[in-house]
Formats: sequence, C-alpha cells, structure tokens
Amino acid sequence: ARPGARGHHPAPGRGGGAGPAHLRHARNAPALSHGPALGTHCPGVLRTGTSGFGYPAWAPAFYAPGTPRDRLLAAYAERLTAVELSGTYYRQLTEAQALAWAARVPPTFRFAVKLLRTGSLRALASDPRGILPWLTAPLGTLGGHLGAALFRIPADRPRDDARLDRLLAAWPPSITLALEAQAASWLVDETH
Repeated sequence: ARPGARGHHPAPGRGGGAGPAHLRHARNAPALSHGPALGTHCPGVLRTGTSGFGYPAWAPAFYAPGTPRDRLLAAYAERLTAVELSGTYYRQLTEAQALAWAARVPPTFRFAVKLLRTGSLRALASDPRGILPWLTAPLGTLGGHLGAALFRIPADRPRDDARLDRLLAAWPPSITLALEAQAASWLVDETH
C-alpha cells in the first residue's frame, strides 16, 4: 500500500445459504493446504507492487531525488513487478495512456487495472453483456502487461448472488478478474 494510506479490512464473517452456483463447489472442497514445505519448488510467479506509482513524495526513500514525473513508472518498475492502477476507477483507461505505460515497463511487468466505477456499477446493476465490452476494451491495449482487471463492488452494494452470477457468466474469459467486494455481506464462506 502507498505510504500513509488508510484501509479498513473487516474480519471475515460466517454465512449461510446455498451461495451462487459457481461457488457452491467450495463447500465440498478438500481442506486447503498452506503451501509446499520450505525449500520445495513452487510453480508460479509472485509479483509485488503497490496501489499506484506516481508519488514524488516517495523520494528519496524509493525514487531517486529529482526523478521526473514522467520517469516515475519506469523507476518503479526497476524495483517492483506489478502495480494497481487506481486512477482508472475514476477515469476510463485510454488506449494512448495504456500504450504509454506499457512502453515504460519491462516485458514481465503487470498492471492490475481497477475498472471504472460508473461502468462497474452499471455492469452489476443491469445486464453486464451490454457494458462489459466497452468497460474492458481498453485493457487489450496493455497486451501481456495486463495482470488482472479489478472489479470493485462498493460497500453500499450488499451481496447479490444472482447479479454476481450474471457478471461472471458474461465476463470475457481472456481477462483475469479480481473482485473487491467491500460490503460485509460478501464476507461469508460462499463468496470469500
């Protein structure tokens, strides 16, 4: 997280109910392991990053003093392997912006793009098939740099399994989806 950021992370609750169809299998799933023993091979890639990168105040602890604003992302990518783009929650990602960012990072760097708030709310509130192509189209411009699309469900939107099912059924399979559900009603075994 960025320095000085405040966050609220409520403890997961317990819930009942059958849950959405795509999550029901979790109830009968085997117990989760805490990973392989130390020293054993674990396939996959661990990426580290923060929420945002454009913080000149991080100098001199993170950025070299005097790093120009247009070099912050490149300097960030020299030390970390991923970043969450939070500004895209308030302004739709543009093709020009995505191309410029992708050009400043190495091939292995990934972006987690927080989807536009108004578009996300429309996709959840109505038939998502009408809005998802527009909402996700700019993500393709990032190419292999796209790590995930972050779909935020704000705290004032309580759990709604039917709407979540519709969203997931319409979601483009080529784009990794990360859900951030903020209402406590989502923090149950079926959806957590």
